[in-house]
Amino acid sequence: MFYFNSNPFLANTKKICFIAVLFSINIIVFSQNANNKFDDSDMLDQYIKAKGYASTIVFDQSNIKRYWIHSSVLADKQNITISLNQQNAGLFESAPLKLQLMNVTETQSCRVEVITTDKDFGFSVFSDLKQKLSDSSQEQDFINYHILSSTFNLEDTKDFSFQLKFNSAKDSIVKIDKIILTFFENKQTNYLGSSGFQNMIKQIEENGSEASSEYNVKYILDKEHNKLFIRIPRDLAESQKFFWHIYPVDKKDLLPGRETTGFNNIGFSLNQKYRIIPPNYSSDADCVIIQVPLPTYEFSLLRFGQFDSSKRIWTISVNQ
Repeated sequence: MFYFNSNPFLANTKKICFIAVLFSINIIVFSQNANNKFDDSDMLDQYIKAKGYASTIVFDQSNIKRYWIHSSVLADKQNITISLNQQNAGLFESAPLKLQLMNVTETQSCRVEVITTDKDFGFSVFSDLKQKLSDSSQEQDFINYHILSSTFNLEDTKDFSFQLKFNSAKDSIVKIDKIILTFFENKQTNYLGSSGFQNMIKQIEENGSEASSEYNVKYILDKEHNKLFIRIPRDLAESQKFFWHIYPVDKKDLLPGRETTGFNNIGFSLNQKYRIIPPNYSSDADCVIIQVPLPTYEFSLLRFGQFDSSKRIWTISVNQ
């Protein structure tokens, strides 16, 4: 497992500095004696810093076995070595190698970069449910190094964990110098308005409204993103059904068959993707935060809540 803190720790580097780094690296490379093996670790560190990443973690031979204890992963003085198994189609493929993230949010994307001197391999990123999230592509080479990269959204993972699977059409072993994870804002996220589970808990506790003191349900209305964020005890959220009634101002916005009632009865289930704000690995699991998008059409009243077989348990009413 890999526990990652996304607080920025690499300062932004100006382009002129990056040019200077490349120039100085070329001088160093060409001045090496052919009989002496040059240690590239400092050069690769400078390459990473020169890219100006704000939130980054780097794996290499010095730390990889803390996270990947699988017998197919070895670390020598210079490389991460991964053994691949031959598949039916003749392709060589590694075992799934899992990383578990911590202190990240569902509104971020993750870029995986692999630095290697090998040419003939790639990798794919899978969710913890074995769903493929992305494949690697070849980036511009850095001197004699090849750069493979792949980007995916953390909202598509389960509990912010994912797996890397390496593959090759020719070799049963791949050698890697560094694996870099970089995190940045996902501007297309389905969780617009969420600042992450822990921050949402704090916001609702400090600034939210009470839907039910008896059942410890609180909510906050985010007008900027047109959403309700609701904190509910997990056992309550999973034990009772939800209702979601919207009263349109214009009768044309009523769904077919709802003309006599005057409101739209929208189905709502916690099992639907993007309903629940995913908690971090170490977060309190006693409650859930659900997001309810408000309608895009004009409405006079919205009611959202839970009910049992005989009555409504709690209700949130929103007037536009």
